[in-house]
Amino acid sequence: MEANNTFIDSTFWNHTVLSPEDMLDKVEQIDEELVEVFDKSLEFASLLLQEVSYKQVESSYLSFASEIQGTDTLLTKDALKEELWAGYHPLALLFSRLSWYGDDAKYHYNDSENLADSEALSAELDLARKFHDHLPSNWLPLSETNGKGVFGKVLQKAEARFAFDTNSDLTVDQIVVLSGVGKRSVQNALSKKDELSLSADLNGMISHSIASNWLKLRRNFKFTELYRPDQNNQNNLIHSEIENDHGDFIFVPVTDDGIAFLPELRRTAGYQIGKYGHETYYQDYFDALKALQSMEAPKFRRPNADGNWGIKVLSSWKRVSIKDLSLS
Repeated sequence: MEANNTFIDSTFWNHTVLSPEDMLDKVEQIDEELVEVFDKSLEFASLLLQEVSYKQVESSYLSFASEIQGTDTLLTKDALKEELWAGYHPLALLFSRLSWYGDDAKYHYNDSENLADSEALSAELDLARKFHDHLPSNWLPLSETNGKGVFGKVLQKAEARFAFDTNSDLTVDQIVVLSGVGKRSVQNALSKKDELSLSADLNGMISHSIASNWLKLRRNFKFTELYRPDQNNQNNLIHSEIENDHGDFIFVPVTDDGIAFLPELRRTAGYQIGKYGHETYYQDYFDALKALQSMEAPKFRRPNADGNWGIKVLSSWKRVSIKDLSLS
């Protein structure tokens, strides 16, 4: 009988620039979960088929595993577990690739330069969903993301990033996993009524534009990069703040004496950013703005009424049009 297993036959492996070396740091935790699934599923099968001895169930299980692994000889239980641990199992590789995308924000599929058109990425997300749906929730430790261990975490983050990258509306849970902040913080942001807060529609969905403006100010959020290690273009952001907001709006910090961080604050050496004694000069305005957005307490130097350059406390953020910025 010829085995037909969609999880094992990962047709889209050739549609990625990742190398086996790229995967080494990713697969260990996933391998551990796969070994646990293997053990638990074998135990479950022996309980389900009580009239059949455990050894018979184990033998049938290993026979099927050998067939779908394409080996000529029957695998032993230890040998199969060794393969799982070694990171050779297609499921470990599948979830590792999705982790590169979801966790590391690197778009590494090469069947299309346009992420939204990537059949490989869409197919791998579908495969991961099918596998995840077959996992009984009690087999693995419960987690905050989907309740199915590492597999649930990887899948939920990859799905959230794909929704964001394809300009879809987002759920509260997707905002949580993308931002790296707690659910209570996101709910607090939804209850506020200022320009930097979140707002949801009647179905509880958050529009892409609102989500983008809020996420870009979160320290742990990363925009997706086109990952092409051999082409020296790893900084070519698919959804960079500047491209996203071109001709639209961005938020800039404002000090308590009403001075906004605008391009005209550039000094001879650049934009002076950071707390006193630990300041950094940035040549590019948007690089300086990004640094301010990532700070817990943004600080920058600006001239006071007497023309002296000092540091003042941030009091708010102001929405400004990129068209109105003077970058000359």
